[in-house]
Amino acid sequence: MINKRLESTRAWKIRLLVAVVFIMLCTLALLKNYEWGSAYSAVVGLPSRTRDAELYMQRARLYGWSGLALELIATAVILPFVFPKARIHSSTWAVIGRFAIAFLIALLGTGAIFGILVLVAEKFRLG
Repeated sequence: MINKRLESTRAWKIRLLVAVVFIMLCTLALLKNYEWGSAYSAVVGLPSRTRDAELYMQRARLYGWSGLALELIATAVILPFVFPKARIHSSTWAVIGRFAIAFLIALLGTGAIFGILVLVAEKFRLG
């Protein structure tokens, strides 16, 4: 009994660690999205920099979609944490509700890490 509970605890800790890693990767992808989006907006009206603007927009889209994919993967990893005793074949609304709560938790985690990174960057900003 104790070994089974210990294995279960380890599995939950590993799952939580994997979720945190995916949330951090999502945050970094969204930061790169903002970086390339800013570069795009800086050169979008300049005729001599049209090729650069296209490249910047492609990179911003790449990181934006990557961030969304990583957020959905983090949601899938978090999903068993949300009402773990619920039946798998429960009603459609219950499944949608569980997914929405897991997605909200992943978004809040991404926002928290993003906010911490912004605060750290502001504290150590030169100038």
